Amino acid sequence: MDGGEIAKNLGRLYDYILDRLLYANLRNDPREFDDMERVLEVLRNAWKEMERGITVSENVPMAVNSVGMGLRI
Repeated sequence: MDGGEIAKNLGRLYDYILDRLLYANLRNDPREFDDMERVLEVLRNAWKEMERGITVSENVPMAVNSVGMGLRI
C-alpha cells in the first residue's frame, strides 16, 4: 500500500466518522458518539504506534531484504 492509497483510505475513514457524528448529533444518539469514540481511539493508537516506530528506527541504517525492498532492521 503506498502513501496515496493510505491517504485516500484515511480520508474515507475521516469522512465516515464525520458523517456518523453528524447523524448522532441530529438524532441525539449517544451510542453513535460512543462508537465513533472507539474508532477514533483505535486510530489515535495507530498514529502513536507509527510515531514510536519512526522515532525508534530513524537512526537505524537501511537494509535490503531478499526481494530488494528497503527495510529498516
